[in-house]
Amino acid sequence: MKLKKRADEDATTKIYSDEARSAFRHRQIALALKRRISQTSFILGRYLCEIEDRRLHKVLGFESYRTFLAAPVESGGLDLAPHTANLAQSLYRHYILKLGLKAYSKDLQGIDRHKLRIIRPITNRENVKDWLNKARALSREDLKIVVKQVKGRIDEKLDAETEEEREIEILVKRYTRLSNKGKERLLDRISGLKERK
Repeated sequence: MKLKKRADEDATTKIYSDEARSAFRHRQIALALKRRISQTSFILGRYLCEIEDRRLHKVLGFESYRTFLAAPVESGGLDLAPHTANLAQSLYRHYILKLGLKAYSKDLQGIDRHKLRIIRPITNRENVKDWLNKARALSREDLKIVVKQVKGRIDEKLDAETEEEREIEILVKRYTRLSNKGKERLLDRISGLKERK
């Protein structure tokens, strides 16, 4: 009876041991794939930015960038959700182009792209490393809370003039992509903003 009980315990221990090894191995693989997703998101962002900025979708026969994103692969599109494209592009423009980080750098390694999206509005060249460390250490929910607190303090410091300057800057960027009629409407809108000052 004791031998049978001991054999059962050994078998149970072996099962748990095998399960633990399997669980650890699966977690490691999942983490590696997750890291790849974040890294390839920057690469995807780069190519999507080039397609949009250089209007390469028109060369491929699509009137608009959005249509190109949504079109099935078989018809020459990407079959990509707009929010996926927007996230990849905004992360690439901010972290790679604006802040000068490298897609495969240790700074960005292991940080979920959604956490990078959360901290993007408050990161700059001076504070990016601190925020990347916070993103690594905190859960998404905790990170959202901290960012919201910081943004609240930053927003209090912003006055209407700064917000208007930002809006004018955005409108000027859009201006370069418009038809002549669209440019006239946009210039009227910018003039209206300047008159409010």
